Amino acid sequence: SAAEAALLRRDHQIAALRDTLSIIREAQHIVQQDIAMDGHKGGLVIFDDPVTHRWNVVMHGLPAAPADSVYQFWFIKQTGMVRSVELRCDSGHPAFATVAMPDTPGPVMGAALTVEPAVSRTPEPSGPMLAHVQF
Repeated sequence: SAAEAALLRRDHQIAALRDTLSIIREAQHIVQQDIAMDGHKGGLVIFDDPVTHRWNVVMHGLPAAPADSVYQFWFIKQTGMVRSVELRCDSGHPAFATVAMPDTPGPVMGAALTVEPAVSRTPEPSGPMLAHVQF
């Protein structure tokens, strides 16, 4: 029924919120970097939970990505950069993603945010670097 479907949706939303809040509450590293772009001031915030091996990544205050481009989040490893999620936001709405550590060998040493061509899937960043943080 419609009521059961609504309750199921609510239960899924509550579970997602609990998961998100647990990562933020349990974070042992919180990294923040300011970003200025096209007259906008924003930033990148990462909550690192070493127990779940996930990060909550928040990008805020930036305009929508330039035409035919995306904001690309990267993991920095000893062996190079590993492509992660695309982040979409505009100055009024932050982007938020929960990401798992990449499958590639070796520890994650940091993160980066770039602007990449929307059609590009290169293994290394090719666009402008907006943020680069080391842990």
